Amino acid sequence: MDWEELLPLLTGSGGSVLVMLLLATAAYKFLEKHLLPMLGGAITRHLDQIDKLLEKHDITAKSVEDVSDEVTDLGRKVDDCGKKLDVLTGLHNAAK
Repeated sequence: MDWEELLPLLTGSGGSVLVMLLLATAAYKFLEKHLLPMLGGAITRHLDQIDKLLEKHDITAKSVEDVSDEVTDLGRKVDDCGKKLDVLTGLHNAAK
């Protein structure tokens, strides 16, 4: 096969298929070498941030739970004081 027979194949559909294969190979290598590691690093950093956020949330939730328990205990003490005050008021009124 000489150049006169090969040239129409290279400049026609065969040439365009070859160019497309070269472009697809270059795009694949670019994605594999540059883009995927960059995305992997970004995803890892994002997941680390989410883990830190969840740890802070757990600490905050525990603190809120502790404060809620303290408020509940104080509410019970106030109710007990109110009951005692009612008893004392009743005794005082009975003594009159």
